[in-house]
Amino acid sequence: MSDFASRMWETVKQERFLLQDPEQLWAMVESADGPTASGLGELLKEAAKTIKEIGGDLQTHSMAVEWEGEGGAAFRAWCYQAALTTVSLGDYSENAGKWLGHAADTLHEVKPQLELAKIMTNHGHETYVAMSDPSGDRHPSHGPNLNRDQVLEMTKQISRSQDSYNLLHTGMNYAIMDDIHDPTRQPEDTLHAAGTAVGFMEEGRYLALKGDQHDYTWDKAWSYHLTGGMLNFVPVYGDALQRGSDVITTAWIMDEQQHQADKLTSDSQATFHHRQNQLNAIANQWYATNSHWADTHTDYSHGQGMYDQINTSANNGNALARGRAGAQ
Repeated sequence: MSDFASRMWETVKQERFLLQDPEQLWAMVESADGPTASGLGELLKEAAKTIKEIGGDLQTHSMAVEWEGEGGAAFRAWCYQAALTTVSLGDYSENAGKWLGHAADTLHEVKPQLELAKIMTNHGHETYVAMSDPSGDRHPSHGPNLNRDQVLEMTKQISRSQDSYNLLHTGMNYAIMDDIHDPTRQPEDTLHAAGTAVGFMEEGRYLALKGDQHDYTWDKAWSYHLTGGMLNFVPVYGDALQRGSDVITTAWIMDEQQHQADKLTSDSQATFHHRQNQLNAIANQWYATNSHWADTHTDYSHGQGMYDQINTSANNGNALARGRAGAQ
Protein backbone atom coordinates (compact mmCIF):
# COMPACT_ATOMS: atom_id res chain seq x y z
CA MET A 1 0.00 0.00 0.00
CA SER A 2 1.25 3.47 -0.81
CA ASP A 3 2.24 5.93 1.92
CA PHE A 4 -0.69 8.11 0.88
CA ALA A 5 -3.17 5.24 1.29
CA SER A 6 -1.64 4.33 4.64
CA ARG A 7 -2.04 7.91 5.85
CA MET A 8 -5.63 7.91 4.65
CA TRP A 9 -6.32 4.74 6.62
CA GLU A 10 -4.77 6.19 9.76
CA THR A 11 -6.98 9.27 9.34
CA VAL A 12 -10.08 7.14 8.92
CA LYS A 13 -9.22 5.10 12.03
CA GLN A 14 -8.84 8.28 14.07
CA GLU A 15 -12.14 9.66 12.85
CA ARG A 16 -14.13 6.44 13.14
CA PHE A 17 -12.60 4.86 16.24
CA LEU A 18 -10.34 7.10 18.31
CA LEU A 19 -12.75 10.02 18.47
CA GLN A 20 -15.74 7.98 19.64
CA ASP A 21 -16.87 7.78 23.23
CA PRO A 22 -17.03 4.25 24.70
CA GLU A 23 -20.77 3.80 24.20
CA GLN A 24 -20.57 4.81 20.52
CA LEU A 25 -17.42 2.77 19.98
CA TRP A 26 -18.97 -0.40 21.33
CA ALA A 27 -22.13 0.15 19.25
CA MET A 28 -19.93 0.37 16.15
CA VAL A 29 -18.17 -2.95 16.67
CA GLU A 30 -20.53 -5.05 18.80
CA SER A 31 -22.30 -6.74 15.87
CA ALA A 32 -19.35 -6.58 13.47
CA ASP A 33 -17.84 -9.85 12.27
CA GLY A 34 -14.15 -9.55 11.42
CA PRO A 35 -13.78 -12.93 9.63
CA THR A 36 -16.83 -12.21 7.46
CA ALA A 37 -15.47 -8.79 6.51
CA SER A 38 -12.10 -10.32 5.71
CA GLY A 39 -13.71 -13.01 3.54
CA LEU A 40 -15.77 -10.47 1.63
CA GLY A 41 -12.66 -8.39 1.09
CA GLU A 42 -10.85 -11.33 -0.47
CA LEU A 43 -13.82 -12.06 -2.74
CA LEU A 44 -13.90 -8.45 -3.92
CA LYS A 45 -10.19 -8.51 -4.68
CA GLU A 46 -10.57 -11.74 -6.65
CA ALA A 47 -13.53 -10.31 -8.53
CA ALA A 48 -11.47 -7.22 -9.36
CA LYS A 49 -9.02 -9.33 -11.36
CA THR A 50 -11.79 -10.82 -13.53
CA ILE A 51 -13.51 -7.47 -14.02
CA LYS A 52 -10.28 -5.83 -15.14
CA GLU A 53 -9.61 -8.70 -17.55
CA ILE A 54 -13.07 -8.21 -19.04
CA GLY A 55 -12.40 -4.51 -19.49
CA GLY A 56 -9.06 -5.18 -21.14
CA ASP A 57 -10.53 -7.82 -23.46
CA LEU A 58 -13.37 -5.50 -24.44
CA GLN A 59 -10.97 -2.79 -25.46
CA THR A 60 -8.62 -5.17 -27.31
CA HIS A 61 -11.28 -7.06 -29.27
CA SER A 62 -13.28 -3.96 -30.17
CA MET A 63 -10.26 -2.52 -31.90
CA ALA A 64 -10.00 -5.65 -34.05
CA VAL A 65 -13.55 -5.35 -35.42
CA GLU A 66 -13.51 -4.45 -39.15
CA TRP A 67 -16.21 -1.84 -39.42
CA GLU A 68 -15.58 1.20 -41.53
CA GLY A 69 -17.35 4.50 -41.55
CA GLU A 70 -19.21 6.53 -38.98
CA GLY A 71 -20.94 3.51 -37.45
CA GLY A 72 -17.66 1.70 -36.86
CA ALA A 73 -16.11 4.75 -35.25
CA ALA A 74 -19.11 5.17 -32.94
CA PHE A 75 -18.95 1.47 -32.02
CA ARG A 76 -15.27 1.63 -31.14
CA ALA A 77 -15.79 4.85 -29.10
CA TRP A 78 -18.59 3.16 -27.17
CA CYS A 79 -16.47 0.06 -26.56
CA TYR A 80 -13.58 2.22 -25.39
CA GLN A 81 -15.75 4.03 -22.82
CA ALA A 82 -17.32 0.75 -21.71
CA ALA A 83 -13.85 -0.76 -21.27
CA LEU A 84 -12.68 2.20 -19.19
CA THR A 85 -15.80 1.99 -17.03
CA THR A 86 -15.29 -1.75 -16.53
CA VAL A 87 -11.65 -1.29 -15.54
CA SER A 88 -12.71 1.46 -13.12
CA LEU A 89 -15.25 -0.92 -11.62
CA GLY A 90 -12.41 -3.40 -11.16
CA ASP A 91 -10.34 -0.75 -9.38
CA TYR A 92 -13.30 0.05 -7.15
CA SER A 93 -13.76 -3.62 -6.28
CA GLU A 94 -10.05 -3.99 -5.50
CA ASN A 95 -9.99 -0.91 -3.26
CA ALA A 96 -13.20 -1.97 -1.50
CA GLY A 97 -11.62 -5.35 -0.82
CA LYS A 98 -8.52 -3.72 0.64
CA TRP A 99 -10.58 -1.44 2.91
CA LEU A 100 -12.67 -4.36 4.13
CA GLY A 101 -9.42 -6.13 4.95
CA HIS A 102 -8.24 -3.11 6.92
CA ALA A 103 -11.59 -3.01 8.74
CA ALA A 104 -11.27 -6.71 9.61
CA ASP A 105 -7.73 -6.15 10.93
CA THR A 106 -8.92 -3.26 13.09
CA LEU A 107 -11.80 -5.31 14.46
CA HIS A 108 -9.35 -8.10 15.25
CA GLU A 109 -7.22 -5.61 17.20
CA VAL A 110 -9.98 -3.70 18.96
CA LYS A 111 -12.98 -5.92 19.61
CA PRO A 112 -11.54 -8.57 21.98
CA GLN A 113 -10.03 -5.91 24.25
CA LEU A 114 -13.23 -3.88 24.21
CA GLU A 115 -15.22 -6.96 25.18
CA LEU A 116 -12.88 -7.56 28.13
CA ALA A 117 -13.04 -3.91 29.16
CA LYS A 118 -16.83 -3.97 29.03
CA ILE A 119 -16.94 -7.06 31.26
CA MET A 120 -14.55 -5.54 33.80
CA THR A 121 -16.40 -2.22 33.80
CA ASN A 122 -19.76 -3.93 34.23
CA HIS A 123 -18.20 -5.52 37.33
CA GLY A 124 -16.45 -2.29 38.27
CA HIS A 125 -16.82 -2.68 42.04
CA GLU A 126 -15.40 -6.19 42.11
CA THR A 127 -12.61 -5.24 39.70
CA TYR A 128 -11.75 -2.18 41.76
CA VAL A 129 -11.55 -4.19 44.99
CA ALA A 130 -9.12 -6.62 43.37
CA MET A 131 -6.97 -3.77 42.05
CA SER A 132 -7.01 -1.59 45.12
CA ASP A 133 -6.63 -3.89 48.15
CA PRO A 134 -2.97 -4.79 48.81
CA SER A 135 -3.89 -7.19 51.61
CA GLY A 136 -6.27 -9.25 49.52
CA ASP A 137 -8.59 -9.45 52.53
CA ARG A 138 -11.28 -7.03 51.38
CA HIS A 139 -14.37 -8.62 49.87
CA PRO A 140 -16.75 -6.83 47.49
CA SER A 141 -19.99 -5.66 49.04
CA HIS A 142 -21.72 -7.32 46.10
CA GLY A 143 -20.59 -9.68 43.40
CA PRO A 144 -17.87 -12.34 43.48
CA ASN A 145 -14.29 -12.12 44.66
CA LEU A 146 -12.03 -11.78 41.64
CA ASN A 147 -8.63 -13.40 41.34
CA ARG A 148 -6.06 -10.60 41.35
CA ASP A 149 -3.71 -12.41 38.97
CA GLN A 150 -6.53 -12.82 36.48
CA VAL A 151 -7.50 -9.16 36.87
CA LEU A 152 -3.91 -8.16 36.14
CA GLU A 153 -3.79 -10.40 33.07
CA MET A 154 -7.04 -8.92 31.76
CA THR A 155 -5.73 -5.42 32.45
CA LYS A 156 -2.64 -6.23 30.40
CA GLN A 157 -4.74 -7.52 27.52
CA ILE A 158 -6.99 -4.46 27.61
CA SER A 159 -3.98 -2.14 27.71
CA ARG A 160 -2.90 -3.27 24.25
CA SER A 161 -5.77 -1.26 22.77
CA GLN A 162 -6.01 2.46 23.41
CA ASP A 163 -9.80 2.47 23.25
CA SER A 164 -10.32 -0.45 25.61
CA TYR A 165 -7.84 1.05 28.10
CA ASN A 166 -9.82 4.28 27.81
CA LEU A 167 -13.00 2.39 28.68
CA LEU A 168 -11.47 0.50 31.61
CA HIS A 169 -9.82 3.57 33.10
CA THR A 170 -12.98 5.64 32.85
CA GLY A 171 -15.00 2.88 34.49
CA MET A 172 -12.52 2.66 37.35
CA ASN A 173 -12.82 6.43 37.88
CA TYR A 174 -16.51 5.84 38.55
CA ALA A 175 -15.62 3.03 40.95
CA ILE A 176 -13.18 5.36 42.74
CA MET A 177 -15.89 7.97 43.27
CA ASP A 178 -18.36 5.32 44.40
CA ASP A 179 -15.84 4.09 46.99
CA ILE A 180 -15.06 7.62 48.23
CA HIS A 181 -18.78 8.23 48.80
CA ASP A 182 -19.37 4.87 50.52
CA PRO A 183 -20.35 5.69 54.15
CA THR A 184 -19.31 2.22 55.33
CA ARG A 185 -15.68 2.79 54.35
CA GLN A 186 -13.01 4.57 56.39
CA PRO A 187 -11.92 7.82 54.67
CA GLU A 188 -8.21 6.97 54.73
CA ASP A 189 -8.91 3.57 53.17
CA THR A 190 -10.76 5.10 50.22
CA LEU A 191 -7.85 7.46 49.47
CA HIS A 192 -5.28 4.69 49.67
CA ALA A 193 -7.43 2.36 47.56
CA ALA A 194 -7.78 4.95 44.80
CA GLY A 195 -4.04 5.48 44.56
CA THR A 196 -3.35 1.76 44.62
CA ALA A 197 -5.78 1.11 41.76
CA VAL A 198 -4.22 3.84 39.59
CA GLY A 199 -0.77 2.37 40.17
CA PHE A 200 -2.03 -1.14 39.45
CA MET A 201 -3.47 -0.10 36.08
CA GLU A 202 -0.38 1.91 35.12
CA GLU A 203 1.88 -1.06 35.78
CA GLY A 204 -0.51 -3.32 33.89
CA ARG A 205 -0.18 -1.06 30.88
CA TYR A 206 3.61 -1.06 31.16
CA LEU A 207 3.76 -4.85 31.40
CA ALA A 208 1.54 -5.18 28.33
CA LEU A 209 3.30 -2.70 26.10
CA LYS A 210 6.94 -3.09 27.00
CA GLY A 211 7.32 -6.16 24.81
CA ASP A 212 4.74 -5.30 22.15
CA GLN A 213 5.79 -1.98 20.71
CA HIS A 214 8.90 0.01 19.97
CA ASP A 215 7.08 3.22 20.84
CA TYR A 216 5.48 2.45 24.15
CA THR A 217 2.87 5.19 24.07
CA TRP A 218 -0.01 5.73 21.74
CA ASP A 219 1.00 8.42 19.26
CA LYS A 220 -2.52 9.54 18.56
CA ALA A 221 -4.42 12.22 20.42
CA TRP A 222 -6.63 10.94 23.19
CA SER A 223 -10.21 12.09 22.89
CA TYR A 224 -13.17 11.24 25.00
CA HIS A 225 -16.64 12.81 25.17
CA LEU A 226 -17.33 12.89 28.89
CA THR A 227 -21.04 13.64 28.95
CA GLY A 228 -23.04 10.45 28.75
CA GLY A 229 -20.01 8.45 27.72
CA MET A 230 -20.60 5.56 30.10
CA LEU A 231 -24.39 5.26 29.99
CA ASN A 232 -24.49 1.58 29.13
CA PHE A 233 -21.43 0.43 31.04
CA VAL A 234 -21.58 1.70 34.61
CA PRO A 235 -24.31 2.14 37.19
CA VAL A 236 -25.87 5.57 37.59
CA TYR A 237 -24.37 6.94 40.76
CA GLY A 238 -25.91 10.42 40.69
CA ASP A 239 -24.92 13.92 39.62
CA ALA A 240 -22.26 14.48 42.28
CA LEU A 241 -20.39 11.30 41.40
CA GLN A 242 -20.86 11.96 37.68
CA ARG A 243 -19.21 15.38 38.03
CA GLY A 244 -16.44 13.98 40.15
CA SER A 245 -15.79 11.15 37.70
CA ASP A 246 -15.71 13.61 34.82
CA VAL A 247 -13.15 15.77 36.63
CA ILE A 248 -10.90 12.78 37.27
CA THR A 249 -11.27 11.47 33.71
CA THR A 250 -10.44 14.90 32.30
CA ALA A 251 -7.28 14.99 34.40
CA TRP A 252 -6.39 11.49 33.22
CA ILE A 253 -6.74 12.56 29.58
CA MET A 254 -4.49 15.55 30.29
CA ASP A 255 -1.85 13.11 31.52
CA GLU A 256 -2.18 10.96 28.40
CA GLN A 257 -1.88 13.97 26.12
CA GLN A 258 1.12 15.24 28.04
CA HIS A 259 2.97 11.94 27.74
CA GLN A 260 1.70 10.61 24.41
CA ALA A 261 4.94 11.54 22.61
CA ASP A 262 7.26 10.17 25.31
CA LYS A 263 8.75 6.72 25.62
CA LEU A 264 7.46 4.50 28.37
CA THR A 265 10.30 4.45 30.88
CA SER A 266 11.41 1.67 33.16
CA ASP A 267 9.01 0.28 35.71
CA SER A 268 11.11 1.74 38.49
CA GLN A 269 9.97 5.26 37.66
CA ALA A 270 7.42 6.48 40.17
CA THR A 271 3.83 6.13 38.98
CA PHE A 272 2.85 9.62 40.07
CA HIS A 273 5.14 11.15 37.41
CA HIS A 274 2.75 9.66 34.83
CA ARG A 275 -0.44 10.17 36.77
CA GLN A 276 0.13 13.33 38.83
CA ASN A 277 -2.83 15.27 37.46
CA GLN A 278 -5.17 12.33 37.94
CA LEU A 279 -3.92 11.59 41.44
CA ASN A 280 -4.26 15.24 42.44
CA ALA A 281 -7.81 15.33 41.07
CA ILE A 282 -8.74 12.21 43.03
CA ALA A 283 -7.22 13.69 46.21
CA ASN A 284 -9.21 16.88 45.73
CA GLN A 285 -12.45 14.93 45.22
CA TRP A 286 -11.64 12.88 48.30
CA TYR A 287 -11.03 16.03 50.37
CA ALA A 288 -14.30 17.57 49.20
CA THR A 289 -16.08 14.57 50.67
CA ASN A 290 -13.91 14.08 53.78
CA SER A 291 -12.65 17.56 54.64
CA HIS A 292 -13.69 17.45 58.29
CA TRP A 293 -12.04 14.09 58.82
CA ALA A 294 -8.88 15.14 56.96
CA ASP A 295 -8.52 18.38 58.93
CA THR A 296 -8.62 16.50 62.21
CA HIS A 297 -6.17 13.72 61.32
CA THR A 298 -2.41 13.90 60.96
CA ASP A 299 -0.78 13.41 57.53
CA TYR A 300 -3.97 14.10 55.54
CA SER A 301 -3.79 17.88 55.25
CA HIS A 302 -5.16 19.60 52.17
CA GLY A 303 -1.85 21.38 51.66
CA GLN A 304 0.34 18.32 51.25
CA GLY A 305 -0.59 15.33 53.37
CA MET A 306 -3.34 13.89 51.21
CA TYR A 307 -1.16 14.20 48.10
CA ASP A 308 1.67 12.35 49.81
CA GLN A 309 -0.74 9.61 50.84
CA ILE A 310 -2.20 9.00 47.39
CA ASN A 311 1.20 9.21 45.67
CA THR A 312 2.61 6.60 48.04
CA SER A 313 -0.40 4.38 47.45
CA ALA A 314 -0.01 4.71 43.68
CA ASN A 315 3.57 3.54 43.88
CA ASN A 316 2.46 0.69 46.13
CA GLY A 317 -0.10 -0.30 43.53
CA ASN A 318 2.58 -0.18 40.88
CA ALA A 319 4.74 -2.51 42.94
CA LEU A 320 1.77 -4.74 43.72
CA ALA A 321 1.06 -5.39 40.04
CA ARG A 322 4.74 -5.81 39.27
CA GLY A 323 5.06 -8.35 42.08
CA ARG A 324 1.97 -10.24 40.92
CA ALA A 325 3.41 -10.39 37.42
CA GLY A 326 6.66 -11.81 38.79
CA ALA A 327 4.74 -14.45 40.71
CA GLN A 328 2.91 -15.69 37.62
